[in-house]
Amino acid sequence: MAKAGSAVREVVVLVHGIWMTGFDMRMLAKRLRGCGYEVRVFSYASVRCTPEENARRLAEYVDGIDAPAVHFVAHSLGGIVLLHLFDKFTLPRPGRVVMLGVPATGSAVGQRVVRSRWLRHIVGKAAVRGVLGDAPRWHGEHELGIIAGDRSMGMGWFIPGALRGPNDGTVRVDETQLPNATDHRVVHVTHIWLVLSPSVAKMVCRFLREGRFP
Repeated sequence: MAKAGSAVREVVVLVHGIWMTGFDMRMLAKRLRGCGYEVRVFSYASVRCTPEENARRLAEYVDGIDAPAVHFVAHSLGGIVLLHLFDKFTLPRPGRVVMLGVPATGSAVGQRVVRSRWLRHIVGKAAVRGVLGDAPRWHGEHELGIIAGDRSMGMGWFIPGALRGPNDGTVRVDETQLPNATDHRVVHVTHIWLVLSPSVAKMVCRFLREGRFP
């Protein structure tokens, strides 16, 4: 959709994951700008507020953006925030959505953490219709591309039995799958590398332009 150097550029809103601030998205933001997009990073309180509360803030944030199209790229818990956003709010402008390592159907690692009296505080309100698998469904009004990682290195190593099958060290591949998604790809990277990988950034640019991954 976007063309480098155009007078009015389409906007991509990046939504970070749990415990992050958006600083972790800086390399992805730089690469998307190189594809011709204006990029904004939405920062939110991932543990102190519920995904639904953060979706409400995101809706207000997007309302203030002046652009012909607004796309979204979300990592991890950020995708849960998007599920609430598209479930609760009407977004009149066109745009595509890419989710990176999002446990859309629930996180086995998150569920184990919440059950632990010693660890549940680190998840906080992200567990409220969030990582436990009770987030809203994806209704499919916007084209959705999903990228999952299958290089198993991450915090899931410290949660015995949580990561069975292909996973990125934090999220299982099967947890990222949604029935109404437009496209789904698995790449050999870890959870955090999904927002750092140059090849993943190229895939994101391609989907935002064409609605399909390479």
